[in-house]
Amino acid sequence: MFRPFLIVAAVVAAGSASAQTGPTPGLFISPAGEPFRARSGEAYPLPKWFAGADSDHDGGLTPTEFEQDSQRFFDVLDTNHDGKINNVETVAYETNVAPEIVRKIPLLSDQRGHPTAAMRTLPPPDGGPTRLRPPNEGAGFYALLNEPEPVTAADMDFNTIITRQEWSAAAKRRFTRLDKNADRRLTLDELPTPPVAQAAGG
Repeated sequence: MFRPFLIVAAVVAAGSASAQTGPTPGLFISPAGEPFRARSGEAYPLPKWFAGADSDHDGGLTPTEFEQDSQRFFDVLDTNHDGKINNVETVAYETNVAPEIVRKIPLLSDQRGHPTAAMRTLPPPDGGPTRLRPPNEGAGFYALLNEPEPVTAADMDFNTIITRQEWSAAAKRRFTRLDKNADRRLTLDELPTPPVAQAAGG
């Protein structure tokens, strides 16, 4: 019942905390919603997430490893350790942990770089140049899957409380979506390139 107000509050807080002048090129959002940030000059951090999730270091993620990584981040978000992610914890995620996902990304045609498949062509205004905007919004622009808010996406009964069971089910769904060849093993080279990395030239 209070969820719409809380989402608006998170968006306002994130927007006022730091003006967003463009996408954050060194940001990767894991399938569970965990942000990984690369500093200037560092490689894009998708492999860093993958290496951490690959607990046996064999170059592949099994469904078990994938879910264990997801559950690890659940424990980070569950700050009161009651086995659930509630409204307050979700807003804390959107405001403090991954505020980039609630900030509006300007038209990419106004940024440096070249048009890619990650950009949506928009009609040119008044005969001007074609405008480009990423088709993936929120976390989807920085992630392997197009989920604007991956934490709330796990709330299957829409009661604003995310249980560990819902979180586990979400991890299983995400693994299946990424496992295109259905071999129950994800390798780094078979994962899609997040739109932000495509926009930056890979």
